[in-house]
Amino acid sequence: MEPYRIEARGEVVWADAEGRMGIKLSHMPDEAERRYTEWLDVLHAQHEFRRRTEEAKAMQALMP
Repeated sequence: MEPYRIEARGEVVWADAEGRMGIKLSHMPDEAERRYTEWLDVLHAQHEFRRRTEEAKAMQALMP
C-alpha cells in the first residue's frame, strides 16, 4: 500500500491503564474512509497470517 494521509475528527471512546485507547472517527471524506478500511483489512490479514503460521508451527512441534 502506498502512503496516504487522512484527516478526520474523532473522540476517545475507551482507554486502559496501559495507555491504549479506542477512537471513534467521524466526518471522514469517502475516499479517506475507503483507504482507511483498506488499511484495516491489510492489518487484519497480516495478523491472521501470523496467527495461523504460529498455530501451524505449534502443531508441528507436537508431532513426532
